[in-house]
Amino acid sequence: MSDPGLAPRGLRVAVILTGLSLLIWLPFEDQNERPALFFSLLLCGLAGAFLLHRLGSLGVVPFWAYPLLGMLCGLALSPLAVLLLAVKSGLHSHLAPDYTIADLVSVLEKTPVWAGVGLLFGLSVGLWGKYRRGRLAGL
Repeated sequence: MSDPGLAPRGLRVAVILTGLSLLIWLPFEDQNERPALFFSLLLCGLAGAFLLHRLGSLGVVPFWAYPLLGMLCGLALSPLAVLLLAVKSGLHSHLAPDYTIADLVSVLEKTPVWAGVGLLFGLSVGLWGKYRRGRLAGL
């Protein structure tokens, strides 16, 4: 029997593939913030999945935890993307940074939108889980 705190194999493989693709993306020269937002979305989603798995190993996850966790992951998305942009810009060490302050501000301005997206996604996952538990119970 496996350790209940250990994440499922698919989640661990997703983390490894995300890390490898992040390492491949870092050295490329680009000035588009979309890849950083994409990797931030992946990392926040994986962190949320790990937390849900951890909560699920302790018992049944309450319904309110899904939208709350989704909103927290959404709130973390933009600052994490800015961090990725700063690390990428710092690794290239050009005289002028790859991303301007306006680029970073535009990413941070989307934080409320990402928080709303995370809230709605968490709500949908919670409703799906509630429906699935009801069907498994024979209701």
